[in-house]
Amino acid sequence: MILRRNGLLTAIALAVILMASDVSRERADVGHALRGVTAIIDASGLEASIFNSQFCGGVLVDPNVVVTAAHCVRNRSAASIHVVVGADNLCLGSRIDGERIAVASISTHPQYDDTTGAYDLARLTLAQPSWHPPREVHRWGGDEANAVALGWGRASVGGVPSCRLSAIPLTIQPDEACASQLANTPARSFEARSMLCAEPRGDSDTCVGDSGGPLILGDDLERGPVIGITSWGIGCGQGYPGVYSRLDTMDDWRAAAGWEGRVREEPTVGDQ
Repeated sequence: MILRRNGLLTAIALAVILMASDVSRERADVGHALRGVTAIIDASGLEASIFNSQFCGGVLVDPNVVVTAAHCVRNRSAASIHVVVGADNLCLGSRIDGERIAVASISTHPQYDDTTGAYDLARLTLAQPSWHPPREVHRWGGDEANAVALGWGRASVGGVPSCRLSAIPLTIQPDEACASQLANTPARSFEARSMLCAEPRGDSDTCVGDSGGPLILGDDLERGPVIGITSWGIGCGQGYPGVYSRLDTMDDWRAAAGWEGRVREEPTVGDQ
């Protein structure tokens, strides 16, 4: 099992990773920044070396709120994190094309379980609102559908992270298919209330470094709504679906915290 960010491997993960192939797989560079897509970086990172400071992804869902994976920030303070909104090129020595903002506070989903991976979501409240437009959040209806994950992760376990924003085409699987495919693995169990899973539509898959990045419904990279956050998987491209935290679980969290806005229905996919 891999929590899909740099440098975080559990004992279970190591056993699985040792069986994984390190053959590199192509990741398609988007070539430009996308609405709401955010890099999560160490606050100490220098402008000329953001690539070395980036450790997770995220998505801007309100002008002053970025959502990422809880496991990305569970051992970090708000003061130790910055976000770069509207980023694409994080390459060494390149001009950073996003808006860098400090984080004022971190709130993990009240039902987050580090052991099971359930409700793997965290809210980063920014020190100042971003001038970039946020991404809409929609509810996934439960049917098979095309989706795209976005991030700066590796092409394979042990590979080199991408310094350009990458798009990974995926097919979201119904809950029953997810539960069946992940039932007899040495990893976590699939929990339908807070998770969804998706299989690659090509050679690339989400991998280490992609955690916290958005899962976009459909193939419209600019306007497609976000429905999930990259969470965990078994190796990378090893024939198992990757697991993503469902953003429709934010409704109760938003209401309890007085957070404005709600997840929108997505009628083209179906009702849940």
